[in-house]
Amino acid sequence: MSQSITISQTEYEKLLNRIARLEQAIHKLLKKKGPAYGSEEWWDNEIKEGLEEVKQGKGVLLSTPEELQSYLDTLKVSDEN
Repeated sequence: MSQSITISQTEYEKLLNRIARLEQAIHKLLKKKGPAYGSEEWWDNEIKEGLEEVKQGKGVLLSTPEELQSYLDTLKVSDEN
């Protein structure tokens, strides 16, 4: 079973152009893939990105169990309502 349609030369060129742009976008995404999940390089990148987020105020850096407990205590919701 074969189906076909007729399109103008302009539409054909637009279609080819769009396919080319999609191929370029896919190629860029594949290049950005980065290191394998869980690898040493992946962990290094995750730590670096996390520290940058903390510097930007997007997170909290806790170095000791006491700091963690203190932070968690501030998140507790009061039962007094």
